[in-house]
Amino acid sequence: MPVAAGVPPIHFGVHELRSGSPDGARADFEQMLAQLASATNPNVRMIAVNPGDWGIDAFAGDLGGAITVWQSKYFMPKITTSQSQQIRESLTNALKAAAANGHTIELWILCIPSSMDGPEAKW
Repeated sequence: MPVAAGVPPIHFGVHELRSGSPDGARADFEQMLAQLASATNPNVRMIAVNPGDWGIDAFAGDLGGAITVWQSKYFMPKITTSQSQQIRESLTNALKAAAANGHTIELWILCIPSSMDGPEAKW
């Protein structure tokens, strides 16, 4: 089915429609990202959401060695200043947890359902 000009081919708001709540949308979005990441790396695993998740939503690699991390943040439609701070804190926490638990983060991939302009992407 053709998509009209100016209409995004994917609308991430569908996660809230499917799950019925913003919290459910976050979990649904995270699950989708893990499935997409698995398409590029079959060894992707998810970490249960809790204070012991080490700032990791999904990862590939060895938790005793080097890993690639996918961090999901369901921030729509734009990222606010407080949300950008949450993203920075997530990265900082992931790096601290890596140092404390014996693994290194080779690549940290932020996954968000919105586009960033130049100044937003710069930080």
